[in-house]
Amino acid sequence: MKNNLYIPDKIHVGFQSRNDTYTGKLAYVVPYAGAKIRKEKSFNGWRDHEIESVDCDNVPVSGFVINKKAGDYSSHWNHRSAVIRIYDPRDFEFEISVDNLLYILSFEPSEPGKGLGGEYVYSWDKEKLVLMPASSADYGDLRSFNDKLKNRVTAKKLQIGHTYLSKQNKEYVYLGVHTKYKCDIVNYYVTPMQYGNHSLGAHYWFMGVSDYEIRTTKVIGDGFIEIVSQEISPSFSAMYERVSKIKEFSPIDNDKTHIRKMSFEEFSESHRTFVTGDMLRGEIFYYGSEYSVSVSKKSGWERRTFNTLQEVYDAYEPQRAVYILKNGQEKKEEYRDNW
Repeated sequence: MKNNLYIPDKIHVGFQSRNDTYTGKLAYVVPYAGAKIRKEKSFNGWRDHEIESVDCDNVPVSGFVINKKAGDYSSHWNHRSAVIRIYDPRDFEFEISVDNLLYILSFEPSEPGKGLGGEYVYSWDKEKLVLMPASSADYGDLRSFNDKLKNRVTAKKLQIGHTYLSKQNKEYVYLGVHTKYKCDIVNYYVTPMQYGNHSLGAHYWFMGVSDYEIRTTKVIGDGFIEIVSQEISPSFSAMYERVSKIKEFSPIDNDKTHIRKMSFEEFSESHRTFVTGDMLRGEIFYYGSEYSVSVSKKSGWERRTFNTLQEVYDAYEPQRAVYILKNGQEKKEEYRDNW
């Protein structure tokens, strides 16, 4: 089970009339986030407005009962996965995934006529409802995590080099506020390629402790929920050096970008693409026992095969484009932002 499920203090429940339920109505359960409910548009589009929706405190409750399996059918292009209908003792019925039921049964028994043992709360994995048994090994950690969600880290609390916990339960080191750039290729048909640089304004920059993932945002909002460390991270210098070599942090300097010959060692480590001595682009493919090389010419692609990589290197004297950033660094890293 994920360790970052959202457990709200209150839930909101809407209904549709259904003959195949215990109570004659099926529920759509959504969480509160502050004073508003999540998924409000889809919630109001789904529910029957003639049946009054209700609020419930999301506290551990016993008396849940398995009704039956639903879904698991195809209609032309549309396929609905199997779900399990569950009766809530507050007199409504809702649906969970088969995986959720298997997780529940690993902690609590299900007895015919008596339903599921134990107490349960509602939780969410992003948009997906998860019925969480209070007896599970994850419940205590999730409660602690959700308590932290209510005490988010504001922008004023951020200190460069310190470590923070995101609401996805992942640790990041704060790298400061820096301008973020969008660097688009404006001329693909020259070597080296030419870039256009556009400022996206000031952003907060972070890097993941475990994987060096770069994250940026213009607004901190509720993105961070705990101060993990108020000491400068021992990885801070390496992280800052790494981020300084991407074009989103410091844009491409087209005037300083150039072509240089590759050493054989460099070529052997990254021998997928290269530039020939007469500025033609080449690509290499390895088929078990030989290297197939394609070079782009005005008349089309020239293709040749070689037995060794050394033969390819000697034949083409491969070069590569060296992209220099405005801060003087050579571009090394590719930017991936999963914020």
